Amino acid sequence: MNKIKAIKEIENCLNEMYKASSPSISWAQIKKKYGGKKVQFYLKHSLPEAKYNKIKEKYAKKLGTRWERDLSWFLLDYAPITIESLKIRKKQRG
Repeated sequence: MNKIKAIKEIENCLNEMYKASSPSISWAQIKKKYGGKKVQFYLKHSLPEAKYNKIKEKYAKKLGTRWERDLSWFLLDYAPITIESLKIRKKQRG
């Protein structure tokens, strides 16, 4: 798989995650709404960790080992927060 196809698959992964998040939104809408702004938009959308992992694994298989690390970096920077992580974050804040 070449770089252009890999990036498209990563964007498909992000799209599927955001569509499954609450509130639901597409990756294209995220880019349009927040593109170029210093906003932690990923904290505004959450999904269950099991769903996150299921989607991640689906795209990791599609991308193969060559692009798996890139997928992880994109998800770390841009994926919606998991509900479980959001609860931990709120608990830490008191």
